[in-house]
Amino acid sequence: MKICVLYNPKSGSSHHLDRIRDALSQLRRIRRMEFRTGDNLATIARTAIREGFDVIAIAGGDGTIHQVVNGLAPRFPSTPFIIFPLGTGNDFCRTLAMPLDAAEAVFVLRTGRVRTLDLIQMGGDYTGIVANAVTGGFGGQVATDVTPARKQSWGSLAYLRGAVGPIAGRSTYRVMIRMDDQPAIQIEILNIVIANGRTAAGGLAVAPLANPEGGFLDVVIVPAAGIADLSIISARLLEGDYIADELVQHYRAIHLEMESDPPIPLSIDGELVTGSRFQFTILPRAVRVYTGQGYVRYGQTEVSSATRWRMLAQRTLGLLGEGLFLMTRMRREYTLAWVTTLLSLFGFLVIADAVVEKDWEQTNQDVRAFVALHHSPLFDHLAVLLHWAGHYAVTTAIGLLVMLRWIRRRRYLEAALLLGVLLGCAILELLLKKLYQIARPDPVFWLEKPWSYSFPSGHTLRSVGLYGYLAVIVAYSRMRHSLRLLVAVCLILLAVLIALSRIYLGVHTFLDVLAGVFAAISWTASCLIVRLYAFRRKLARRALKG
Repeated sequence: MKICVLYNPKSGSSHHLDRIRDALSQLRRIRRMEFRTGDNLATIARTAIREGFDVIAIAGGDGTIHQVVNGLAPRFPSTPFIIFPLGTGNDFCRTLAMPLDAAEAVFVLRTGRVRTLDLIQMGGDYTGIVANAVTGGFGGQVATDVTPARKQSWGSLAYLRGAVGPIAGRSTYRVMIRMDDQPAIQIEILNIVIANGRTAAGGLAVAPLANPEGGFLDVVIVPAAGIADLSIISARLLEGDYIADELVQHYRAIHLEMESDPPIPLSIDGELVTGSRFQFTILPRAVRVYTGQGYVRYGQTEVSSATRWRMLAQRTLGLLGEGLFLMTRMRREYTLAWVTTLLSLFGFLVIADAVVEKDWEQTNQDVRAFVALHHSPLFDHLAVLLHWAGHYAVTTAIGLLVMLRWIRRRRYLEAALLLGVLLGCAILELLLKKLYQIARPDPVFWLEKPWSYSFPSGHTLRSVGLYGYLAVIVAYSRMRHSLRLLVAVCLILLAVLIALSRIYLGVHTFLDVLAGVFAAISWTASCLIVRLYAFRRKLARRALKG
């Protein structure tokens, strides 16, 4: 066998050429091999075919493949190609089940099969051949930010780095799509995929059902949607089954025409083009290519159990990253409330794990010993008063009085939200105590040992929830600045002192109290997010009427 290796010195991993040469030398079938490069790899490929080479190897990424097939069009040779992945994303190789290590891919010459695959012909504002896929809208914007310099610096992470701006901006496009002889579709989209291969952007399954031998285009449309819906779609994209989502539209066609307003950016095998009118036509059985042993004609949405945990980790990280990016676009109040909610929830989970595993038991004992050494009659009386200030009967009464005042002033939304704070804290206390079932410590003083479980502290949860919520409301009220600051500080100080009194009286451990603080803050911050959203909606409706 005579093989000619075409390589692109600008590919993301071109330094692996020596390894390819060593691997080829191990194959007894190889009688002659040459490595050639230049500005026009397609012309070099035609020359190699005329010289009688049996196989043309493309050592590069999707962009190199794109360059070669476009130079060979419209009449493609019968000489088979093999791809040695040296690019950043190597997405077409993933569909072909080629090993992503270029040296290992060499041995597909011995173990793989030659298949005759389709290509895509494009027309309109861009004329050319597509080997893998076209992604438009969001995918095209990502391609704008994934510059060659970033590919070299970031590797496959360049695509994640390039997604920062598009995720935050979420530009949409009004498109008219006509497929074959079907009626035209007009839709506002976030992203569109016209695919021959199954992945893009370094392994994301953008068209998991695509069949490169099927004789049709695989079309996937993500319509414009809210942040919540897009978060779910993004998570399912990372898991590999997003086309099963009810919002995502999936079609198959031989020919597709698309018009976009505004002009839509397209990533064509990783290269960026922007335009308003495009046509796509399948070129069936256009080129012969070696495929790996795991290659299947028909795509699938099912993933193996061996990769499910990895995909779950990707999904979690993807959602976390998307959440952080979206926070940068929110108003400052929303961002602060969300960060507070998430950090408090994380803090509670850390403490709960430590309590169950008894990792910080010594900390509880040290705090208890410190309190026993510093008690005094004044602190005793103060702790008892604070015990009653945080009692469920007192906090409920104060909450009801405030709600009644708001109802009399027709501030029904405020009253309903405060009720939500109180009920939420009460439900959290009951559920968490029942869930963890941690026994109470013996009280330090004369108090009887309470009958309920210890973790978390109910007094702390209720007090921080009620008084903390009221402190925030007061801080943003129309009261005189000095007065509202004084009232807010007093309410927060009361909640802190009630929490400390539980440790002083010995009815809770330090970790019980800290867990109660975190649980209360997490719930209260969530209620404040709802309050902020509700009042902004209310003001927006008034503005529309006014």
